[in-house]
Amino acid sequence: SDLLIPIYSVEIQDKKVALSFDATWGADQTSELLRILRENKVKCTFFLCGLWLEKYPEMVKRIAAEGHEIGNHSYTHPHLNNLSPEEIAHELLRTHELIKELTGQISRVFRPPFGEYNNKVIETAEACHYTTIIWDVDSLDWKDLSSGEMVTRILNKIKPGSILLFHNAGKYTPQAV
Repeated sequence: SDLLIPIYSVEIQDKKVALSFDATWGADQTSELLRILRENKVKCTFFLCGLWLEKYPEMVKRIAAEGHEIGNHSYTHPHLNNLSPEEIAHELLRTHELIKELTGQISRVFRPPFGEYNNKVIETAEACHYTTIIWDVDSLDWKDLSSGEMVTRILNKIKPGSILLFHNAGKYTPQAV
């Protein structure tokens, strides 16, 4: 059967990109990120892990209250390619309920942990009413690149419709953003 491809970027003419933040560990930088986004009137997507939602419920509510979209980043951040469709669905639906409970949002976008996917992962996500979103520009912020290095890297790669990957806990992510 054909290989299913998730969304890496969108085809648009306007000079617009999408910022996305994956949250799987830590919340230290999140307040500062929210302040920067608010001051620059930027809305983005936070892909939250179920375990993160449980650990930082007040921060989750704040992200939503500031007008950002909450995406599903699985429950335990496993390698989904190794799981059965039932296990994948459980990972997604458990987090879906947490998002709904904490924010009232019905999440519709899903980012697989580690950016790993196969047809089974995408098809199971679709069955759970999710669109699978990857990225075409990785900030590599988890490698603790300096903000300058990140910005150079990003500006060399972005195009209209790019989806940028950051982590809410990246050490120099706020400065880069």
